[in-house]
Amino acid sequence: MTPGPNGIQNPAAAPSAAGNLTYEEKVVRGHAGLDSLPGYVLAIFEKRAKGGAIFSRLIKPGEIFPSGFRIPFLDWSQKYFSVAVNDSVLICEFTHLVYLDDGNDEFTLNFHLTYRVADFRRVAEIWEHDPLRRLRDEIGRVIARNCARRKAEMFRERFRELERIVIAGEHGRPGKLRNSEEREPHERERLEVVAAGEKRRRSQIQICSARQRAGRAN
Repeated sequence: MTPGPNGIQNPAAAPSAAGNLTYEEKVVRGHAGLDSLPGYVLAIFEKRAKGGAIFSRLIKPGEIFPSGFRIPFLDWSQKYFSVAVNDSVLICEFTHLVYLDDGNDEFTLNFHLTYRVADFRRVAEIWEHDPLRRLRDEIGRVIARNCARRKAEMFRERFRELERIVIAGEHGRPGKLRNSEEREPHERERLEVVAAGEKRRRSQIQICSARQRAGRAN
């Protein structure tokens, strides 16, 4: 399926795009053409006669689809379709609830996630499975599990220290906040967490604040 450039171009893609965070956050969008789109890398797919499609090539910003692949007097859409994948550093803000292991307190963590696509082809192929939502949910789950072991006083009085300890600890432990190169093949969503202006595979996960939930304090 290909997401439409303005809403849903293909009605069959509507169920996949509705509520899809990867689509809503403009990680992918539809593009009615084969020529480059500023700020996006086009993943071109060739339609098969018996249904389905196979990956053809990537078109980076400023590139032109090779004329040798165009069939004279044939509408390009009869043979190809494209998915535009964002090539910018993007930001996703979200919250996650933490219940402390002592059973007495709960806090809402506010996250500021900076990320960038590392594998344009892979994201174009699996955007319907919402890789951004899966990445967001994993980050929230792993960080919340680590935070749950802490004392409520750290949230109230030493939150920045808590933030540094938790994030540094999860990046340094195997099996925790793994980047896409370390995932099993079936897990590879290919959305790297990167900091703006830094090399790829550098992460920036900021826990902006923690708000204690009413009714759970001692």
